[in-house]
Amino acid sequence: MTWSPIRLEARSPARRCHRACEIAVNAALFGAWAVELNYGRIGTFGRATTRSFRPSMKRWR
Repeated sequence: MTWSPIRLEARSPARRCHRACEIAVNAALFGAWAVELNYGRIGTFGRATTRSFRPSMKRWR
């Protein structure tokens, strides 16, 4: 299952700041979740990180 990513942009020509950040959450293998984060200057490749979270075996009460 994949949802539409959230994209945030910061633009300030006076400060010469043009940055973007994109966050996406995806279902990974074996019930885990993966959070993908892409960020950097607009118009460049930027950086990408992925963090996975496995579900807890404890139930919420």
